[in-house]
Amino acid sequence: MAEYSFKSRWHSLLYLPALAGFILFFWASLHTDLSKREAREGVPVTRMLDNKDRLIPRIDENTIRTKSPAWHWFAWAASEISGGASETALRFPSVLAGAGTVALTTWFGLRLFSPFIGVLSGLLLMLSWRMIYLSSHARIDMLFAFFTTASLALLWKLWHEDDLKVRSRIVVFACMSLSCAVMAKGPLGLLFPLMALAGFLKLTGWKAVPWKTLIGVPLSAAGLWAGIAIWQGGPDVQQMLYQEIVGRLTNSKSIQVHHEPFYYYIHKLIGDLAPWSFFLPSALWYGWKYKRKESPWLFPAAAFTSLFVFLSVLSGKRGDYLLPLYPFAMIILSVFFSEGMNRISDLFWKVPAGMLGLCMAIFSLAFALPLFVPELDANAHFGFLSAKDRWSMSVLLENHLPGAGFLSFFSLLMIAFSVLCWMSIKKKQGRRVVAVIGAWFLIAVSLIVGPVAQAIDEQASLRPFANKILQLAGDRPLYHYGEPRENLLYYLGRTLPVLYDGQLSTELKKPSHPMLVGKNTVRKHIMKLEPELEVIFDTKHPFKGYSLMSPKF
Repeated sequence: MAEYSFKSRWHSLLYLPALAGFILFFWASLHTDLSKREAREGVPVTRMLDNKDRLIPRIDENTIRTKSPAWHWFAWAASEISGGASETALRFPSVLAGAGTVALTTWFGLRLFSPFIGVLSGLLLMLSWRMIYLSSHARIDMLFAFFTTASLALLWKLWHEDDLKVRSRIVVFACMSLSCAVMAKGPLGLLFPLMALAGFLKLTGWKAVPWKTLIGVPLSAAGLWAGIAIWQGGPDVQQMLYQEIVGRLTNSKSIQVHHEPFYYYIHKLIGDLAPWSFFLPSALWYGWKYKRKESPWLFPAAAFTSLFVFLSVLSGKRGDYLLPLYPFAMIILSVFFSEGMNRISDLFWKVPAGMLGLCMAIFSLAFALPLFVPELDANAHFGFLSAKDRWSMSVLLENHLPGAGFLSFFSLLMIAFSVLCWMSIKKKQGRRVVAVIGAWFLIAVSLIVGPVAQAIDEQASLRPFANKILQLAGDRPLYHYGEPRENLLYYLGRTLPVLYDGQLSTELKKPSHPMLVGKNTVRKHIMKLEPELEVIFDTKHPFKGYSLMSPKF
């Protein structure tokens, strides 16, 4: 089957999803300080900027980051270009990789089906909740997803191409992309794309594929880095690599494997791909009934299904492992929105659309409630939320954020979207429903990841605490009881030696008047061991509470 090509004066529309995605992801990256998970990747980058550990990412001299170094190298380059490490520089590789993944998804949809499905696939991916989150945070997942998607795009071209010279060039680029995927997140970068290709070939008929080259080159590149890293880092690096590769596959108790039941990814997929996940069962049903004999539909379906089943079988699970599936889920959804809504029962799209229309009405109520109940107590009235979410809502309510005018405007706007959605459902205007949902989600998520996230972060960030420590401690030695949070290390910008029970008395009584930092969850234990300690400063945060303590000299 020939690929779809698109040459017209409207071809510039194909750049719209990637450009819009870049703007949205960059906007979302500007409003918060680094979280603990982000700083876990950011601290090794700051060490690289100080000419330390450029080959092996380390959090400190004794702690190796248990991930391949590709993301850290990209973040290091971004920091060098921008003049130093910052939230924006550290998050820029994820922003760029997110926009690149949107562009690849648009290309895939165009080549497999049509320009409309290509643009729609990119826009749907750009407007999915977890995609926005991971594309705006300093995490390795988005870079891994980009190279995985690029690898699958090249493997599709390889299957489709008959010219031997062109095939040779594609194999070279595919090996490069697979190598980058492996260097971003280990062997899964090779396993995911080749497994998806094997599943597709099993459904459509086998063709000659240079498996030895596609497997050998990426493994050789990763093996070269691993060999040099072991030579430089010794047994510690060797043990880390063994645990990350063999330990995870064998569910070793010595590492955190995230054990979850086999059905864990079902509800994770619904939440992470919101709001479009509501339509995914209908899209899969339509594709299986009408499109399963067509290779353009089978390729994304095989990629999505094989990876989902493989991840579900593994005992160790995390929601972010699903990220490489997202582009193919969006292509499947776009095919359904483009042609399937008119071929199967209206209930397949009216029911999920109605549920989202109800969500819009609930959003309107959430905006309006503080206007009519000024003394609203999140803990008393929102017991169904998690403790952390109730705290976040309390921060907003106590600080009267957003203001009354803002709440009124957005409450009316959410009502308008809800009415538009229900009217479109009633008139059986399926594509208009999709447009209304997309516009509603864009406005709502821009608010959440922008000013709302910033207001909450001002109360949750460890940056002010780190600055207070530096101000109060001056030149005095600083210690930390137990392992510190990485975001505290990042904002503190100085070494923080770790102490445990048996070391407290000896170290804290030195004539240099040292100070101790500890989490509030263990503060009573520390004070019991060392009654002479007094609290100098307390963040009083209910989840990330920290105290600065000093002996009573």
